[in-house]
Formats: sequence, structure tokens, C-alpha cells
Amino acid sequence: MLAYRFSQLAQWLIPQPFAHGDLKPDNIIVREDCTLVLVDYDGMYVPAMKGQQSRELGSPDFRHPSRTEETFDEHIDDFSIASILLSLKTIALKPSLLMEFGTTDKLLFTESDYRNLSECKLLDALKLLMPDTELATLYALFILAAAQGSFSQVSFSIFNLSRPDRSQYEEENLSTEVTNEDIANAWIDKYGVKYSQDKKRLLRAPENIISYSIYNGTKVICNDAFNNCRDLASIFIPQSVSLIGIYTFIGCENLTNIHIPDSVTSIGEFAFVACSGLTSIHIPDSVTSIGEAAFCSCSGLTSIHIPDSVTSIAEHAFDGCKSLTSIHIPDSVTSIGKCAFIGCKNLTSIHIPDSVTSIAEHAFDGCKKLTSIHIPDSVTSIGDFAFAACYGLTSIHIPVNMTSIENFAFSGCTNLATIFIPYGTRTKFEEMLWEYKDKLKET
Repeated sequence: MLAYRFSQLAQWLIPQPFAHGDLKPDNIIVREDCTLVLVDYDGMYVPAMKGQQSRELGSPDFRHPSRTEETFDEHIDDFSIASILLSLKTIALKPSLLMEFGTTDKLLFTESDYRNLSECKLLDALKLLMPDTELATLYALFILAAAQGSFSQVSFSIFNLSRPDRSQYEEENLSTEVTNEDIANAWIDKYGVKYSQDKKRLLRAPENIISYSIYNGTKVICNDAFNNCRDLASIFIPQSVSLIGIYTFIGCENLTNIHIPDSVTSIGEFAFVACSGLTSIHIPDSVTSIGEAAFCSCSGLTSIHIPDSVTSIAEHAFDGCKSLTSIHIPDSVTSIGKCAFIGCKNLTSIHIPDSVTSIAEHAFDGCKKLTSIHIPDSVTSIGDFAFAACYGLTSIHIPVNMTSIENFAFSGCTNLATIFIPYGTRTKFEEMLWEYKDKLKET
């Protein structure tokens, strides 16, 4: 349906005398009625600008490889349209290609693909889907756009895709929420575990369960499914599962390890709260979101792998993980949420990447063994009590781009002797760090 909607947008946009100039997923909003809206018109072309140079060139992974400032007319979107529409149709036919070739900031193609199509592995995979006539047409249009850079000689009606039947793009009800009706109509296996009749949703497990393998073909582990199953020591999750709901394994204190398959894309809020027996966990690259307090009070957790697919560390994500000694935050993460690592009293080191722009309140509150931390230049704000009671900190460097440090950010850091600030910024940081004026040192 998304590919169809974009094809409708393409049919409207291509014959217009104007162009957007920077077509990419970030600049397209999907309304509740599924229609698409373009935003961010910095690079837009209108007829009155004929003869001028382009203000910007658009994103490399979506623009024509030979586009320059001189390339500025109503056809600058043509190649982007061809690339995006071909990508969407390809993903619709074979979703696994998005996991294989995509990242958080692109669809399937990259700038290097455009510059050397003969070496593009994606095109080899795409050709296997060619029995689909619409894909074959879009492929031909993409090659044409790559060669000519525009569709000035092409009828825009060629971009019309057929509207899919609802059954083609809407899965069965895969909600993680369990209703009384679900329970009343449940299919129950020999272990007493309740599933939906089609076995796509695991609804509820009995509290006395000790070891269990989830039915292969299940797609959703619903909210509270294993809530308070204190004796649960091991569980097998098949590749068919894509969603883990909220409160799913809360209180499973004897669960010592769990393998999350790379089919899972989302871990719900409070999913593993108080799983005190867990010592380590590997989050696969398929996961894009970790819910609030997902691993809160996992007191035995000593290590965890956070993949590059995750873009934010949610509130209370590792709250109370008192055995956690170190953690690596990937470059994909842009924000660290409120109380994300509060009470991680044995955390001695943490890597904050240059992608992070904000550290929320109480994020590292009570990390008393944290001896040093590097705040990258990308960080512009630090919340209240963000590093409170970090007794091990003796010094800290504040980057020049910092615009906001809230009150008591370093409250209780009794061994903090020096706060290094960029040269010439004393007045600025004396206002932010008024309670630490005597510890500021320009470098």
C-alpha cells in the first residue's frame, strides 16, 4: 500500500513545473488516512528560479550521482522517485531485503550503488523478483533515470501501480493486547499455554511452567504472557516471532539466558523487568526499538549488546541493573532517556557516541563507580541530576556546543575536582554551573 501511495504521489509530482529537490523518507509524512505529504522545501525548484544554481544537492543515497549545483530544474526529483518507488515495491515483495541492504537512514540503494550499478549486489537480488510485471517496469524506469537523469520523455502514467487488495497488505490481528474474548476462544497446548486459534499469538502461559519452546509460526508474544512465571528457567523463541509485548517476562527471576531471534523488531515496555537471573543478553540487529524499562531491575545482568539499529535508549531501560559493569552505545543512538542507567552502581565505563545530542534527567544517577565519561561535542543538553551521586568522577569535560545544563546535573559528585570547559566560555558556563563555579577550568 505504501508503494501504491508513493506511485500516486509520483504521478502527481513528475509533470509539475516545480520540484522538491531533496526527496527521501525523512521528508515524507504518512497521514492517518495513508496519503503522503512532502515536507522540508529547502532545495525546492519553481519556474521563477530558472537559470539559478541549486541551494542544496539533496541526500547522496537518493539523488542522481551526477547532480551538481547547475542541475536545477523541474526534473531534479525524477531519479529520486525512481529509486524510492523501486525500493518500496521491492520491499513489498521481499521484506527481508530491507534487513539485508537497508539502514536507519536509507532504503535499499546507496550512493556507491548509483555510481557503479554493474557491481550492485542489490540489483542481482532484485532480478530474481522480475516475474512481477510492475517491478520489471520500475526497474526499467530506474535504469532509464540513471542513464538520462530525467523523465522528460516519459509518460508519468507509467508510474501507476495497481491498488493492492486489503488482504495483500493487512496481516491478521497481531495485537499484543489480550482480551477476555481471546482467552475464551484460546487454543491450549499440552503444557497449558494459551494461543490464538491460528497460533500466531501466544496469549498466556501458566505460572508453574519451567521450560518451554514456543510454537513455530507464532508471530507475537503478547502482553503479560509469562508474567510472574518465577520457575521459568529456559525458553526457546522461534524465528517466526517479530514482536515481544509489554510485561511479557516480568518477574521471571530464574530465567538465566534468553536468545532473541533476528526476526524480532520490537521489545515492549517492561518486557524483562526483574529478571534477576539474566546475566547477559544479545539484542539482534533487527530490533529498532527497546521499550521503556525493558530491562529494569535485571540485577544479575553483567553485559548487553545494543545493535546499530537502535536509535534511542528509552526511559529506565537499564534502571537498577546493578551488576552491569560496562556498556557500548552504538553510533545510531541519538538520545539517552530519563533514568536510563540510574542505579547501575557497578558501571565503571560507558561509551557515548558522537550521534547523541541529549542526556536526559537522572540518566546516570547513582553510577557511583563511574570514574570517567566522555561527553561528545554533539551533546547540547544535560538534564537534572543526570550524573548525580557519581562519586567516582574526578573530572569531566564539557563540549563547546552545550546549550543547556539543568540544575544539580552533578549533584553529590563529591570527588569531582575539575570541570573542564572550552576556552573563552567561562561566563556562559558559570550561569549553567553556578553551584560549581570554583571547579571550572578553561582549556
